[in-house]
Amino acid sequence: MAAPTYKAKGTLNSSSTNSISVGYPTTATNDLMFLFLYDSSSSKVFIPSGWTQLGLTKVTTDGIYTIRCYYKLATGSETGSLTCTRNALTTGTFAGQIYSYDGTNYISILGHSAATGTTNSVTWNSVTMSGTERTLAAFIMNKNDAAGVPTGYTNNASDSFTEDAETVEFEINTKENVTSAPTATATSGASTNNWITFHIVIYNNDPVVTSPRSFIVN
Repeated sequence: MAAPTYKAKGTLNSSSTNSISVGYPTTATNDLMFLFLYDSSSSKVFIPSGWTQLGLTKVTTDGIYTIRCYYKLATGSETGSLTCTRNALTTGTFAGQIYSYDGTNYISILGHSAATGTTNSVTWNSVTMSGTERTLAAFIMNKNDAAGVPTGYTNNASDSFTEDAETVEFEINTKENVTSAPTATATSGASTNNWITFHIVIYNNDPVVTSPRSFIVN
């Protein structure tokens, strides 16, 4: 089996309201989708139906910025957008974007880690993994500047929105066919930033020959 590959991004949506419509990317049956939701408050965000929360990471310097990561296997019939909601009467920006990865079989997650930073450089935590033909997905939320790309990774998508006259960037990077998962570092401009990152290992998990499915979460 080949390592999973990045496929597509959906439309990023941001709003000061408590409900957003996040565009679906192109998908096929059993593609793995990641949904990242940004919230510049400490409000409760409701998990969208059918999605599983992988992690939550928060920066509390210069305000509160939270990224939640969810995943779901695609049916291949996704169209339009996904409605995401948080607590009513919450202030601050609410934003989200979905990415898809494809492969030859059922795609699963082997492990993940997250890291934060408030300088112009950030280092992802390494992730626990084993086996071959693995893919690493490195996600960045960067405020105040354009994020860099870790060495050895391919930048797949970079989109942004504006909050309080500052740019907030969403970026996804991919490294395929890896057998180990060292740390990764990216550097932006000279300004002091708020970063949140996720490092995720994806692999093709054939449900016929690989049972039970393993999940190693840092």
